[in-house]
Amino acid sequence: MGSNPTFGTANTRLQTGVFVDGSACTTLAEPLACRYDKGMSRSPRDQSRNTSKPLSGMQILFASILAIGLLLAINFSSRIAAGQRIQRDRQALEMEIATLEAERAALIQERDYARSDEYVVSWARSEGKMVQPNEVLVIPVPASNPLPTATPTPLPPEALFPQEEPIVENWRLWWALFFDSDPPF
Repeated sequence: MGSNPTFGTANTRLQTGVFVDGSACTTLAEPLACRYDKGMSRSPRDQSRNTSKPLSGMQILFASILAIGLLLAINFSSRIAAGQRIQRDRQALEMEIATLEAERAALIQERDYARSDEYVVSWARSEGKMVQPNEVLVIPVPASNPLPTATPTPLPPEALFPQEEPIVENWRLWWALFFDSDPPF
């Protein structure tokens, strides 16, 4: 065999190691297509191309790095979400603490006022009805004679029992609601 394969008889061997029927195939690119078109079986070399190859070490390493990276990304995103939740809770608690501290300060101020002499004096004068020396307590008393009250005048019987309005048929009420006018008949 030389550098150029010859085609002429059946079962001529090409440089690629594939047997083809020389009458139909004329180039090196066509032998496989010719063989499959004529219904011939595949050679062992062709069958190895279609079967899955075992994974190489580099592919396994890449797949494991990818899986670990995916797990880390999921874990990182869940930590970010938890951190945001904690930050919102922290801000809410800080606001509640500020509100409670302001309320506490107001209560302390009210307590200090209730302990002071000013509060005792104001309570004694307003609710305790007490006076200091050289003062006179004045309590207004209602008059012994009650004031006359006006008596209402009775209404005439016609005003108590108004005349009943005539009963209107339902269809006339509906007509008036829809058309704002009396029915034509």
